[in-house]
Amino acid sequence: MSERSERMDDRATAREPGVDGVGGRSPLEGMSERSERMDERMDEHTTLTFVVPGVSCAHCQAAITDEVGEVDGVEQVIVDLATKVVTVTGRGVSQADVVEAIDEAGYEVVEP
Repeated sequence: MSERSERMDDRATAREPGVDGVGGRSPLEGMSERSERMDERMDEHTTLTFVVPGVSCAHCQAAITDEVGEVDGVEQVIVDLATKVVTVTGRGVSQADVVEAIDEAGYEVVEP
C-alpha cells in the first residue's frame, strides 16, 4: 500500500473522543443506519383517509384530485362522493400537506 493510501486509510478510521474523553467513535458512525431508516420511512407506502363533507359533485372530485395530486409523494387520490371520503396513497405523504391541499381546493376536512 502506498504512503498516501495509508494516510487516507488512517483518516477514514480516525476516532473522536467520547463524551467523557475516553474511548471514541467515528463521526460517521451510525449515519448509514439513520440514512437507511429515513429512506425506509420515505419509501413506506402510506394510505390516508379524510372525511370531507362538502364534496358532492364531479367538480368537487376533480378540484380535490388535482390539488392533492400535487402533494409530494402522492401516487393516487380517490374521492368517493357517496361516502364523502378522500383516500390518498403514496410514499412519504404528509397528512398536514394533504389537509392543506384539500383546503386550497376549497373544502374542509373534518375529524372522523
